[in-house]
Amino acid sequence: MNKKIAIAIAVVIAIFVIGISYYIGLSAGRQGITPGIQKGTEAEKLERIDSLLASEAIRWNLSVNGIVQKIEGWNVTIVGFTEEGQEAAALVVPVSEEAKIISDYILPAGAAKEEIMGTISIAEGKEYNLGQKEISFEEIKVGDNIFISLNLKADYTIEGTEVRVSPADLIPAE
Repeated sequence: MNKKIAIAIAVVIAIFVIGISYYIGLSAGRQGITPGIQKGTEAEKLERIDSLLASEAIRWNLSVNGIVQKIEGWNVTIVGFTEEGQEAAALVVPVSEEAKIISDYILPAGAAKEEIMGTISIAEGKEYNLGQKEISFEEIKVGDNIFISLNLKADYTIEGTEVRVSPADLIPAE
């Protein structure tokens, strides 16, 4: 009988120790005590983020895509869409005057294979071969689909460095 009582007491003590350990762990989590993460002032946190963004060891591949809503000077206002098809907030992107601007276009039938950069098909099953050509900034139109590669500058502003345009009237009306 003494052996059963000793085992029962050992089990109760073990459960008690586990319970206390669990409670202390939860309490530390609620207080924001996380091992390895240093607390600091907001200025210190911003300085760490700044050094991360400025690091040349990290390559940022920033881009934006959507539909051209407005063009003013070298600024393009782009609107995107959510997965549900709702219009997302617009973003104004200043485009560098040195930016390379490429546009898709429909190749004529019998185009050389080297010219074909892709294909596009429509609901009726017809396929078109796509080519690409460099265009001027002035050839971008409201309603065009656009993809812009961005450069994050030292003052935390963005600038478009490469632009790819898929014109709204790309597919010919039949």
